[in-house]
Parts: sequence; structure tokens; C-alpha cells
Amino acid sequence: MVKRPDISTEGDASVQPQAQAFDALPGFWSLLGRGLTRRCAWCGDRRAYFRGWFRRDDSCQECHHGWRRGDAAFELGATTANIILTFLTILISILVAVIATWPDVPTTLLIVIIGSMAVLGPAFWYPVSFSLWQAVDLFMRRPDDDELAGLGDADLYGGRTLTACPFPRERAYRRWLLSTALSSLVGSVRAVKAMKR
Repeated sequence: MVKRPDISTEGDASVQPQAQAFDALPGFWSLLGRGLTRRCAWCGDRRAYFRGWFRRDDSCQECHHGWRRGDAAFELGATTANIILTFLTILISILVAVIATWPDVPTTLLIVIIGSMAVLGPAFWYPVSFSLWQAVDLFMRRPDDDELAGLGDADLYGGRTLTACPFPRERAYRRWLLSTALSSLVGSVRAVKAMKR
């Protein structure tokens, strides 16, 4: 078997420990549970590839599988998962608050609470969005035999190297995170004002 290049690691690949071999991956619900609890979708390790809330390594600390899986645009999927989780949190909070306080809905308090969720939600869901997207990605693009054996990442681009990435720097991702939070806040305020009418 030929080892494929792992674009998720930096530096000399020979220094990196070889990824752990797996016979098979768990089913969809187990992968989803691992993703929602910020664990590695491959091995289920709680530390996964996180060194802090916003800092992460290129591979899992336990099984050494990379989180990109050969996809230079992995952050785009994680960003989508972050948006979905944040909007679901806002929507469920609005529904629960309106149902619990009907017919006298405290709109000012609701705007403050939902607005703070819109601002803090993307930061809160940041690590979960990466582990969740890794789980969804593993389910959608099942690993081949070489990847299961720990011999490199998936060959998403047929041997070509893709260098263009929507978020080549963490700073750009953090700017996106802030703009998403602000747009969520504006959308929440408009929704609550529309409900007030």
C-alpha cells in the first residue's frame, strides 16, 4: 500500500506518529454523538485534536488521524455546522421563551437574551462544529482501506494538491466568526421585533 500525503500536518511527515489502524468505524448515531460531545470521530478520545477552546492540533492526540482528511476546505463545512448549531440554539430559545411566557412575552428581555446568544453562540459552538463536521464527513465519505489502516488521509482530489482554502489563516476565520455573530444578533432582533407586532 502506498502512503498518501497528509495535508493536515505541518512539517516533516516522518516526525509525526503513524495514525492508528481501525477495522471499521461506528455507525451514524455513534459518530454524531462523538461529534456533538467534542470527541474525535475516529477513536472517541475526549481530548481529540483540541489544545484549548480555540486552539487545535492537526491530528488527534490519541489516534493521530488528521481532522482535514485530505480536504483543504474542511473549515467551510465546520463553519456551516457552526451556523446551523447557532441558529438552532437561537430558534429553540425563542420558541421555548415564547411558549413559556405566552401571552405576555417580555420582548426586551428576550431581545437581550437572544442577542447575547447570537454573539456568543459561534464562539461556544466553535470546537463542537469541528468535531461534528469531522463525524459528518466520516459518514458521508467513508474511509478507504488505506485510510482505515492509518496510511494517510483520504485522496479527495485524485492525487492533485489543492492549496486554495476559504480560511487560510485563523485570523480570517475569527473575523468570519465575529461577522456571523453580529449578523445573527441583527437577525434575532428583527425576528423578535416582528413577533412583537
